[in-house]
Amino acid sequence: MALAGFDAQNVHVIHENGALIIRGRAVEHERARKLLHRGIATRPFEKRFALADYSEVTQASFVNGVLSVIVKNIVPDERCAKVIPVMTEQKCEGAALS
Repeated sequence: MALAGFDAQNVHVIHENGALIIRGRAVEHERARKLLHRGIATRPFEKRFALADYSEVTQASFVNGVLSVIVKNIVPDERCAKVIPVMTEQKCEGAALS
């Protein structure tokens, strides 16, 4: 997410209730200026992203005005696919096949 005009101290990344929330609030300069055009909007914002089940935010970085957030999908073992071996006649001698 491009956040030109913001500092890392003014950007907050929150993971709660299955959502990724990114909030930002730029610090206004104390000097009053008369501007003809203000190129980049620095008003406060909040952006929400719905995350899938078993998603976990593992890392966030802010470099040169770009916020990067790493989200990993961590599936529990009981939800993973299982490979079932196929028996042959030799392996099935003691087992009954239906």
